[in-house]
Amino acid sequence: MVAVAAALALYGAWKATGLSALLLASDLFLIYPLVQCFPLSPLDGQRLWRWHRGVWFAVFVVVLGVFIFVGSEGLKNVI
Repeated sequence: MVAVAAALALYGAWKATGLSALLLASDLFLIYPLVQCFPLSPLDGQRLWRWHRGVWFAVFVVVLGVFIFVGSEGLKNVI
């Protein structure tokens, strides 16, 4: 969740300054937690899934929501 908070801070800094490097850094901070929260064997999401599925779902919704609303801003020029 620290990476998500860092991504939100970088996104806010990008909105304030307009520096495209901040938007890229924000997207990079979001890709890692999005991949890691999937409940697959070598990823961190599997341990959370086994421990408590409700907590995993809450974390997944937060990370996915931030990725959709914040990450899509920088990725729209890529896709």
